[in-house]
Amino acid sequence: SMYSGIITHRGAVISITNGRGSAALAVSIPRLRRLRSGASVSIDGVCLTLAEKKKSVYHFEVIAETLRKTTLGSLLPNALVNVETSLRVGDEVGGHFVFGHIDGVATIMESKATREETRLTIRPPRGLLRYLAPQGSVALCGVGLTVSGLMGAAFTVSLTAFTLRHTTLGRLRVGDRVNLECDMLAKYAASVAAERR
Repeated sequence: SMYSGIITHRGAVISITNGRGSAALAVSIPRLRRLRSGASVSIDGVCLTLAEKKKSVYHFEVIAETLRKTTLGSLLPNALVNVETSLRVGDEVGGHFVFGHIDGVATIMESKATREETRLTIRPPRGLLRYLAPQGSVALCGVGLTVSGLMGAAFTVSLTAFTLRHTTLGRLRVGDRVNLECDMLAKYAASVAAERR
């Protein structure tokens, strides 16, 4: 499945129930277009398969590895999550190509608001810095963004008023953890370079 990184809805976590080796996640998503079981949905940047839907509550199964590698395992009831349904063939891609495969969990180091934007400084897991470049793409909790700068072991992104209003990123505080997906092309380029050494 592929996504554009443009968040279409926000959902509220109803419950997350740990089972054997997986968790059942229930999210209330008002006004989402009709989806069938088996559809791919990005929840905070994580590609999940819809198990079933009852009214406006969507049920997903989250496997143990996904709980370990993402922030989904620490979601609490009433937490807001970013939601995007997967692109269909022929859909216009107005954003980035996002796959919903999280590379790691990053930490918010600083948040600075000006009149025009909010600038976040984010520390990714150490091994992911090589996939980040100024003007390169990155997705935070499913939101496609452009890297505005690199500083030592951190990178910065700028959030517009629109992004702050329409996604959960406006609620982030210093110390919060976010799902990070690096640009697929950067990962591909790095793997090709490694093979040529």
